[in-house]
Amino acid sequence: MHQRFSLSARILRGIRFSLLTLCASALCTTAPAYANDVQHAEHASATVLEPVVNDNARFLAAIQLHSADELRDLMFRAEKMVTNYDGYASREPIAFVLRGEELRLFTRDNYEANRDLIDTAARLEAFGVVDFKACEGWMVQNHLDRDELPAFIDYVENGEQEVQRLQTSGYAWF
Repeated sequence: MHQRFSLSARILRGIRFSLLTLCASALCTTAPAYANDVQHAEHASATVLEPVVNDNARFLAAIQLHSADELRDLMFRAEKMVTNYDGYASREPIAFVLRGEELRLFTRDNYEANRDLIDTAARLEAFGVVDFKACEGWMVQNHLDRDELPAFIDYVENGEQEVQRLQTSGYAWF
């Protein structure tokens, strides 16, 4: 019981408690809730609610804007939710299926401009916080080769099918 309370307290740290938060937390035991529409998350000033989850929950990042700011926000939230006090993952990594323009952020040619994003992604992947997968179908259509991306990124033939497979396997949107 003490470990469960400790995990919940760590997840909810920094969130303002209100009646809305308490109601959303009760609903979030089975599905994630958001205080803001994900499309407006980068411009929102309100607190984004984190899902309250059990230790067996598995998550898939909801990448919609395909921007560097969105990926930074999602990685920050993933790190807060998944890591222990020692920086290592305490649960299964959050899946990031990259299937759009966000893949260009990770190319060698864009490394200097996106160094902090790529280095953070590599660190979180190495510590088991996230699992990056790139859609090869999108890459072929957009003339992007595997050797242009960092070695920590895995590949799937079709990003949409991978998302569907993960959802069928019990992954919930994060």
